[in-house]
Amino acid sequence: MPVDTHIRSTLQKIFVSVFLTVLFGLQLRAMVLPLEMWPFTSATMFAYYVEPGAALYRFRFLWIHDGRETVIDAAEDLGLAERELRRLFFSQYYGSTDPNFAQGHFPADTPEAFRRRLDTFCRRAVAVTQRRGRDIDGMKIELLAAGSAGDGGIDTTVVTTYHCQ
Repeated sequence: MPVDTHIRSTLQKIFVSVFLTVLFGLQLRAMVLPLEMWPFTSATMFAYYVEPGAALYRFRFLWIHDGRETVIDAAEDLGLAERELRRLFFSQYYGSTDPNFAQGHFPADTPEAFRRRLDTFCRRAVAVTQRRGRDIDGMKIELLAAGSAGDGGIDTTVVTTYHCQ
């Protein structure tokens, strides 16, 4: 029994309408609420425009051994790509107190809870590196001002340092 062309055309229009409504609805949700799901995201690196001249910051992770400091080689020391180390640090330890932050947050965060997370990160990184055969005593984290968006972030100045416990 052949389906009437008019009915088929109507069903196709309904299907396309429902599909587009769902697609636009998901995109609208990603714009309004924190959502981290490909291809919809409100992740800061995609969702916010950075003005030229805006201050840029980055972290530097350092090992301490016999009073000397060396920059961590994420691949050799931890078995991670540099990008993986930074993503791990930001998503699991550094975090955000903003409940609408797309990559997660730490509700009711306190300075003490933040220090505990940083110390946990450092202890775990040191333990992994020592298991991999590297002789280190500890770790510290530096926050660097890395110039501005207009100059490519060339200059680096230490803003603050966290000495892990």
